Amino acid sequence: MDPDLPQRLKTDHYRDENGNTVMTERFLINRGVCCGMGCRHCPYTPSHQAGNRKVSHELGDIPEQGRISFEKRA
Repeated sequence: MDPDLPQRLKTDHYRDENGNTVMTERFLINRGVCCGMGCRHCPYTPSHQAGNRKVSHELGDIPEQGRISFEKRA
């Protein structure tokens, strides 16, 4: 398991060394589906396949207090 994973599961994103915003596993799992765009921390298995909803067994579930909601805006 990646040693930085527990820290990444506490936040939705971070800035990499180039200043780019990187979405974490937490954000991507809460999103609910793989976008297929090659995300660095894609939690889905197999990774990078648009529409995939199967989360890697390594990650399990994020506790409810860590979940975020996405509401559709009109």
